Amino acid sequence: MNTQHNLLRTAEQELSDIVAQISVLQKRRQELLEFIALGRKLFGSDTKSSVAPDLSATHDQIKAPTPREHSLKARVIKEVRDHISLFGPTPTSALVEMLEGRGVEITGKDKGVTVSVILSRSNEFVSDRKNGWSLAEEKNPQDVAPSAGSSTD
Repeated sequence: MNTQHNLLRTAEQELSDIVAQISVLQKRRQELLEFIALGRKLFGSDTKSSVAPDLSATHDQIKAPTPREHSLKARVIKEVRDHISLFGPTPTSALVEMLEGRGVEITGKDKGVTVSVILSRSNEFVSDRKNGWSLAEEKNPQDVAPSAGSSTD
């Protein structure tokens, strides 16, 4: 049983590392796309390098990021959503550790409070003192109790 637990833990850690690497690569990709777009604007769009990929085909999919997409709040929400979807409910202290491991610089005196405030203000997460943070589940109309919304007067 211990061997199975170790294998599972190793797989979870490897997956977490991959998610972190993807995040770093996506950020670098965006930086390079912005650099290339600026270069093409400055030097003309006909200055395509044989090394650089042709970005015209993906131009519609590429948009300049807004400042809010790189804000602390946006990064925390994205990283925590990704982490919880892979690993399930997670305590705040573990989320802080994970976020810092992924290069998210958390501001404020108490990093746990900062992360908790961000998550609690988002309707995507719910907190449970015993299990930690988890993703909020959307309620479908059929999930609501028949008496919900009825008057008891």
